[in-house]
Amino acid sequence: MNNPLRTPEDYELFLYTIAEKFPLIRRSTLTLVRRGASLARVAGELTFNHGIRFSGAAENSLRPLARAH
Repeated sequence: MNNPLRTPEDYELFLYTIAEKFPLIRRSTLTLVRRGASLARVAGELTFNHGIRFSGAAENSLRPLARAH
């Protein structure tokens, strides 16, 4: 299986273009702030139809997961 988010840059591009890729998302304020070579903080809000909103923040590892054999 091919992982489209295999690099930190891929992950960052995904976050900043998420509303373009998923039409159900009406608006996104997601931001990624790197906290070193292998850690980043993602925070913001996603707005969906009918005023439904999801907001949050999380620390994320930018290291690729080990592949199962």
